[in-house]
Amino acid sequence: MESPVSEDPLDLDRQVCFPLYAAWNLLGRLHRPLLAELGVTYPQYLVLLVLWRETPQTVGSLGDRLDLDSGTLTPLLKGMELAGLISRARDCGRGCRRVARSGPRTGRGLAGDAFRTKLIT
Repeated sequence: MESPVSEDPLDLDRQVCFPLYAAWNLLGRLHRPLLAELGVTYPQYLVLLVLWRETPQTVGSLGDRLDLDSGTLTPLLKGMELAGLISRARDCGRGCRRVARSGPRTGRGLAGDAFRTKLIT
């Protein structure tokens, strides 16, 4: 016998956002070991995906593409630069804006590793 559907608007099962949250957590758990093999977090991986397709990118263009604001993206990029995943420089041809490029660790080798670990399909 099925349990009756709750009419309480605060019931967890009536929240539209909860299944999305649960799905996001599941994807995170599935990706985490694969990303650990590459030595990157999921947000770092997303930055690398953009840079593997087109480099250099300004912080603004990365933010637009990934739907991240500069307050979130700038510390992420600084950490990636310290880890040798990307290089950053000022490009005066782009109004002296900060640009990010994929670094030596992230060339075809890391992209190939991502493909082999089934992150890129």
